[in-house]
Order: sequence, then C-alpha cells, then structure tokens
Amino acid sequence: MNASEASLTLADPTGRILAETPSEDDLRALYPHPPGFVRLGMIAGAHGEATGLDGSSRTLSGPADLRIIRVLRAAADVVVVGAATALHENYGPIGVRDPLVATRSEDQQPTPIVAIVSFSGTLPSGLGPGNALLLTTSDAPALSLADEWGDSLVLVGRHSVSPHLLVEALNGRGLTRILCEGGPALGALLLSAGVVGDYCRTDSPVVGDDSGPLTPEVPPSWEAVHTLTAGGFTMRRWRSPQA
Repeated sequence: MNASEASLTLADPTGRILAETPSEDDLRALYPHPPGFVRLGMIAGAHGEATGLDGSSRTLSGPADLRIIRVLRAAADVVVVGAATALHENYGPIGVRDPLVATRSEDQQPTPIVAIVSFSGTLPSGLGPGNALLLTTSDAPALSLADEWGDSLVLVGRHSVSPHLLVEALNGRGLTRILCEGGPALGALLLSAGVVGDYCRTDSPVVGDDSGPLTPEVPPSWEAVHTLTAGGFTMRRWRSPQA
C-alpha cells in the first residue's frame, strides 16, 4: 500500500487532503465520540450489499476505509457486533495502534472491549469471558453459558434484543462510548429504535454478494456532517436530528 491509496479528500465542505499520520489528529477531529453516544459504523458494496463475495465485509473495504475504522475503534469504549458477523469476520480482541492508544481519554482502558450479541452463544474461538461480553436474552440457549461467563454474560431483553436495554446495560458498566459494527440486522434494529447518534457509512465501489442482506440505509431525516473520498470509496458521517 502506498500513501496515496490511504489519503482521504475532505470533499464536503473543503476539498482538503488528509494524509495518514500515526495519531490521525485531522481524522479524529472529524469523528468525536463523547460519552453517552452510540455510533453505527458500516460499509456497503457497490449496490448496497452488506458483504463481499466471500461472505465478509472486509473484502468490500480498502486502505482509506481502514483508516476510519481504526479511528472509530480507538475512540470507543466497546465495539458491539452481532454473532453471525463476528463469526464470518473472525473477530478477536480489538487492537489499537500505540499512537492512537495515547489519544484515548483518561477514563478509558487502552483498548475497547468486544460485546457480541448472540442467542446461541456460538462465538469466534478468540473471544471468551476474559476479553469479551456476551449480550443475550433471558430465554436464549446462550444462557447455558452463564456459569462459564459469569458477569460477562449480560441480559439485554427477554424474547428479543432491546436496543434500549443494550445501551443501558453497557452504560451501567461504564461503557458509554458505544460503536456498533453491524451486522445489517443489528444495525437496522438500533437505527429503528432511535438509539444511534451518528452513522459512519462507507459506500464501496466493490461489488458484493447480491444474494445476501443489504447494509441499512441512512434514515431520510438525517444530516450529512461531512464527506470523505478516496479511490472510488465515499465515506460519510451522518447525524441523527436527535443527537
């Protein structure tokens, strides 16, 4: 990868080029994540597909989009993801580069924790009660893991996940800067419940799996805060009118 592949142009409103730097000061200024704020970050293929041809959203991504992912994760207390996405993407503990660790607030741990929303309790092999939270419902098969997970198993609904209970439960643990990375069903659920403050969506030029789900659309009343472009990718931050 050369520097130009990762350089971003702030197309709206200035046209300024944001070159990659270790601490990403310019880029972090565009993505503040205050306490008590829920952010959704997702990517869509050329026709809105949520995943690439391999079933993973990673194949839709590119160097410039990865810069934004790193900045969003570095600002978050917790990264929330659905179990199916976590399995397809082979999620593990979230790493943060040293220069970005230094930018985290004093009240934050060096890296965000992963919180997996799962009914079955089937998770990637690299995640467990020592490095993750398991978010599930009170009638889910995942409850059979209660002894193993202990306090790391968190109930966020009865028959289905309640976005409000999910946010409340994480906030109660001091995890108030929430980043949800999907998948599409979980992202749509949080959007429809009105708990999301902003939506950082990348539109990729890469054609994805047209037989799979689509990335959630931005609600029509939301405002585009800024637009970044690079190599055919368009990355916008959208803000809820209630944020």
